[in-house]
Amino acid sequence: MRGLPKARFIGRVKALGSFETRVRVADARLFERRVSFGLVGFIDTGRVWQLDGNDGAFINFHSGAGGGLRAYHREFVIRLDVGTSSERDASFYLTFGSFF
Repeated sequence: MRGLPKARFIGRVKALGSFETRVRVADARLFERRVSFGLVGFIDTGRVWQLDGNDGAFINFHSGAGGGLRAYHREFVIRLDVGTSSERDASFYLTFGSFF
């Protein structure tokens, strides 16, 4: 989840959700290829459960939010995101591909 420290919450069962709004803002030719550029805003939330102890209220979800840039060429995507949460000021993510 973007905005939360890696491995901050570990459990046997998890629930994750992500909401993104994407907007394509420009098209360009780069290295003889058509590349599209876009912006994204997102909110990620999730919860883990240990199943063998008291790990807090059932609905104790943790969330992160932020925005980013996208560069698209056909099915190939480069993602640069910045996320924040109450657990961390800012985290940067560089990812190749898209999970949905």
